[in-house]
Amino acid sequence: MVEDIHPHGEKLPDDLSDIFNIGDSTPKLEEKLKAVHKEEHEIFLFNTGIGILINRLMPIPVIAAGIIFQIDPSILTVEMNGFTLPIMLLLILMGQIMWQILLGKREHGLKLTRAGFEIQGVIARRKGQPFKSLEGYDDVSNNLKNEHMQAISHRVFGILAILCYFGTFMGSIFVAQPAAWDQMIEIDLSNAWPFVLAMSVAFGTGLSVFVWVAAIMDPTKDFDSSKPDGLLSTYHPSGHPVLLTAPFSQALQYLMEPGLANKWLEHIHITSSLSCDEVSDLEALERTLFLLHLNQEGVLDLDEVRAEMAEIYHKDEVEKILNHEVFDVKMIHHLFDLMRESNPSFFRVIDRLEHGFINRLKELRRSSLIFDCEIDRQVESSEINLMLFLATTNSEKSTYTIEVNSPGLAPETQSITLTFEQNKCIKLPVSDNLQIISNDEMDLVHMMGSALDCGRMVWLSMQAQSKGEYQTIVSLLDENQNILEGKSMRFNVSRNLSVLLKQNAGKAGKAGGLVVPLMKAAPGLRKLFGLP
Repeated sequence: MVEDIHPHGEKLPDDLSDIFNIGDSTPKLEEKLKAVHKEEHEIFLFNTGIGILINRLMPIPVIAAGIIFQIDPSILTVEMNGFTLPIMLLLILMGQIMWQILLGKREHGLKLTRAGFEIQGVIARRKGQPFKSLEGYDDVSNNLKNEHMQAISHRVFGILAILCYFGTFMGSIFVAQPAAWDQMIEIDLSNAWPFVLAMSVAFGTGLSVFVWVAAIMDPTKDFDSSKPDGLLSTYHPSGHPVLLTAPFSQALQYLMEPGLANKWLEHIHITSSLSCDEVSDLEALERTLFLLHLNQEGVLDLDEVRAEMAEIYHKDEVEKILNHEVFDVKMIHHLFDLMRESNPSFFRVIDRLEHGFINRLKELRRSSLIFDCEIDRQVESSEINLMLFLATTNSEKSTYTIEVNSPGLAPETQSITLTFEQNKCIKLPVSDNLQIISNDEMDLVHMMGSALDCGRMVWLSMQAQSKGEYQTIVSLLDENQNILEGKSMRFNVSRNLSVLLKQNAGKAGKAGGLVVPLMKAAPGLRKLFGLP
């Protein structure tokens, strides 16, 4: 590939042009990406370490000093050759400038995060892996831009506060002392400078309050794109697959922002090719993830996982898979945790399927179907997840319909038709005592791999318009519309107060910042307009 030719349509946000040049060769961009990640990681460690305490605590004495100065502007003033030097304002200005340096550091870190994400997209495009086409790219890009712009706005308001304090400082020296709080009721229009300077410091204090509240309570985050999972918090999936042909793998991919999802697709493509000939690629992948799920649950230790994986892959490949540079055991467990938070019903269905194979084999043999469903029972958002699993133990071709009725939700009714081809069925063991792992060909891990390969998992979602208790009814029908199985499930929809608090923190900061100058100006404005 010619390095100085890049795909049509490559664009660079204007505000990132000082960080990297989109016309550079791919090797140069890769070197730049390493440098960006290194600097970003250093800023991230500061912002999430001691930087948190400094950003939260340092503004407090600055704001307090601003309020004290409004009450009594004569505090810490020094007379020098006919001039009045307000030492208090000088200290406030020094504190504001130091705070501004910290805000600038944070803003630069978010800018580096944006740049790193854009560079990754350009490099992937040139290597034939355009992850910009993956779901969520625009969402992540816009979220990073919004976070960066918000950090810039904090700096702008901070600079405006400095200008207000500096204007008051210069006015105090060369024009007049600002009016004290109790003097604001007496406005002399022939000499309005005391009032103007008092309002200037009041606006400076109000802006400081706004920036402080917004900086510590707004849902602005610090990201570290140098880490594989550093941008996961930027991505809030706008959709999900309905039919999960590889349940574990697809459910995890749904959580990933495009950059990580691109690496995941590459990883599973390579990993699947390493499986033994007698195991299908899909079953190998699902069995591996199920083993890691059992490891996280404390059912199997890593040595037992390795032994089971040696039946799926060549022995010399097992350690490479478990210690992958991105998707190692720790990372997979982290993704499982995120999945439990966003869709707990997925793991309930998996666990019940596992429980059924261990404890209900006799009952399962009497039926030609394995069916289960679960809904999120306690929901703190408007979206409710419904997971359905269906598999057949009959080798003949068959078709089934699943109907979902959810009064009060949108949509109220849903219908899914599933067809199983001939021999696409689960083969149950002859023995009633199924072990989790064993030397035999048939154990729980093999059964789960077969079930996830031959079965069908469906992921539906509904929207709740209000809080309250709801009910969903699921019915399984055959080709003649006869009900084979069914289930009724109740669940509760409530509001997440912590999320609401964060969402309204910006408004609280603006209100708090506005109150300070209004309180200062209120007495004088009442007199000016002839109000009591």
